[in-house]
Amino acid sequence: MLRDLTPVARQYASRNRLHLRESLGSGVHGQVHFMRRTSDAGGSALKVYHLREFFVRELSVYQRLAAVGIQDVRGFAVPQLITADEEL
Repeated sequence: MLRDLTPVARQYASRNRLHLRESLGSGVHGQVHFMRRTSDAGGSALKVYHLREFFVRELSVYQRLAAVGIQDVRGFAVPQLITADEEL
């Protein structure tokens, strides 16, 4: 069974002055949580990974897509990468 990554999500939220809201789901690579800044009317999704390998691979994909200005793939919007914390 995979471990609960909510404590890691809480630590990230604390470091970045965000409020952790509800879990949006989980899978074999990790968990996704809804986050919100106090002053922000909207919110963002935070993905926390079980293995560093999954994080590094996905981060590099987002960085390569952003570097060449790709915003959608076959009509599906590419989520905007706001920040990444390689330590957590």
